[in-house]
Amino acid sequence: VDLGSGDGRVVFRAAREGTFARSTGYEINPALHLFACCRRMVTPKYWYNTDFYVRDLWNVKLRDYDVVAVYGLSPIMERLG
Repeated sequence: VDLGSGDGRVVFRAAREGTFARSTGYEINPALHLFACCRRMVTPKYWYNTDFYVRDLWNVKLRDYDVVAVYGLSPIMERLG
């Protein structure tokens, strides 16, 4: 799972590598979420193993995931820490 997935590049990279069964991204910004979904639509080979959701990263149940990726600013990272 990628928290703060932005345009989806980390999620797509994980899907491309084929290491995980599913790659999921959560983004709070609707515009970035829409962009990631559009990228998914033009890349049909990743439809089956990528998901994108609009959600605040603080409301994601991380126990459902084995690997968590976060590229955040210092205040976010401190709260996660």
